[in-house]
Amino acid sequence: MGSMFKNKIVFLVVVGGLLSYLGGSTAAPQSMTPTDVRRIISNQPDFAADYSITWGKERINIGLAKQGKSFRREIMPAQSSMISVDEKHRNYKIIILELFEQPVLIIDPQERMCAPVPAEVIFPTPSTDSIFRAALMQKDGLAILEENVVSVDGNAAIKLKLLVAKNEELTIYIARDLKDLIVRLEGISDGVPISFSMSHISMNVPQGLFDAPRDCQRVDFDTFQARVKQKVAQ
Repeated sequence: MGSMFKNKIVFLVVVGGLLSYLGGSTAAPQSMTPTDVRRIISNQPDFAADYSITWGKERINIGLAKQGKSFRREIMPAQSSMISVDEKHRNYKIIILELFEQPVLIIDPQERMCAPVPAEVIFPTPSTDSIFRAALMQKDGLAILEENVVSVDGNAAIKLKLLVAKNEELTIYIARDLKDLIVRLEGISDGVPISFSMSHISMNVPQGLFDAPRDCQRVDFDTFQARVKQKVAQ
């Protein structure tokens, strides 16, 4: 798979890290502090959900599950408008397992094929913490500009407009009845509008989602890319 296609796959996953509608809002019953926000961001609960992600003019969907410090991502690279593809392969699926303190594994369940991901293309952990890490590390890197209580897909949520590092503004939605899961984000990253929202959220994450397949054909990463490219890139 050429570097262009590799970048497309990486794009699909990286924006998953920028990442998961509204009713009328009222004043929040209890104000949150920057310390509260730091704690919530740094201690996101386990979950499984679908992410709808917008980055500039691109819009994609990623399935994401978190269990402790392990992540499972499910992407359909051919669904991105960036890629021309035979329609019969439009729903071609790729799974990425990032298990804590283990090599990242990329899996093609259609071909029962998997490969370890080289260090130079290891995908960033798609945690909300990574989005704010730079701001959280600074003493004055986070300020709350606005706070309201809203409804997000039937879940009571705190809507916070934040001022973070480099004078950038981000708005996050914290679902209080989902263990303070951040279910929506809006903002700008490097001058590009970004947003994500979660749907089909489950707080019960089966261990089986994080089990590496035992019967997959193990190949090197270059071979994996070449075979997938035959299906999802033209």
